[in-house]
Amino acid sequence: MECVILYDYYVPAYKAGGPIQSLKNLVEHLGNEISMRVICSNCDLDGTELNVQKDTWIDSDKAKVYYLSPAYRNLPYISPDSVLFINGIYSMKFNLMPALKFKGRRIISTRGMLHPEALMQKSLKKQIYLRLLRLLRVHRNCEFHATSQEEKDFVLNIFGKKSKVWVASNFPHLIAYKNPPFKIQGSLKLVSIALISKMKNHLLVLKALRNCRYNVEYDIYGPVKDEEYWSKCQEHINALPKNITVKYHGSISPMEVEKALAQHHVMIQPSESENFGHSIFEALSSGKPVITSTTTPWNNLESAKAGINVNTNEDYKGLMKAIDHFCEMDNAQLKLWSENASSYARQSVDIEAIKHQYKNMFNNQQ
Repeated sequence: MECVILYDYYVPAYKAGGPIQSLKNLVEHLGNEISMRVICSNCDLDGTELNVQKDTWIDSDKAKVYYLSPAYRNLPYISPDSVLFINGIYSMKFNLMPALKFKGRRIISTRGMLHPEALMQKSLKKQIYLRLLRLLRVHRNCEFHATSQEEKDFVLNIFGKKSKVWVASNFPHLIAYKNPPFKIQGSLKLVSIALISKMKNHLLVLKALRNCRYNVEYDIYGPVKDEEYWSKCQEHINALPKNITVKYHGSISPMEVEKALAQHHVMIQPSESENFGHSIFEALSSGKPVITSTTTPWNNLESAKAGINVNTNEDYKGLMKAIDHFCEMDNAQLKLWSENASSYARQSVDIEAIKHQYKNMFNNQQ
């Protein structure tokens, strides 16, 4: 069988974050067993043109990829015998039109876009768009993919209980464990690797740091998606006390993530919601305890001594206490939490079970 993946961005693009990593991991794990094709744009999230051959099929690892230039409005020919795996909801070219026009099997992967917290961002536009999808009866002609039972419930809530929804978890990317850098009690090296947007809650981290009495170095990696939000963040950075140092490093490629993580003690990423949170998982697997919210798949961190989950709906005080908790650790304590973080990540996934889920979905087998 052949699976044709549609998404606006694919490697070597990386600035759109998690969905690209999800698709790359999917191809890597199933490309030897299922014929994979990927159709995407030839640009990254910020419009930067990729250094790839465009408007033709090219071999790329375990898939054939078609990087479509903006001049071409129509997608290349897709056999009706293929399974169309549509990633996302809001793109006209790569989501809506293929869902309406393609005559074969269509599976829409919602990629966390129907999470209540995600729907609160630009809520009116999204409500109008989702109503349009229902009026066009997209949910009657397409199947859906969710990465968890919770996400399946979100799909059913929006598109109705009769919608066909497959559950198949994201494939993770494991990073080898490395000992954390030596830690002095009363200090901490924090890192965030994420798009700069309200969803990722950088501003709340900065508010917490403003009230922290310990010495903290905080490094931020990721492209700016929301300029207005980043401007507010910069105002808070400029007002931080002398014991807090913040550096913004811009975008980071997937190849650079492991090196960046290795230089820090703890990752902090209190996202308002995460469909998977690849950077969170990668941090845990590499041995970084994580401070995050309660609205990601990575919960019960504190009981595992692998990190701390914080209710970000209250205020910054929960984050401040979590940061203080790690600041107060000595090197031996941090090393224990670091080892536990890596174990937590590895015990949380079953690659063979995930493969089975996707094979059942693509082969239409319950």
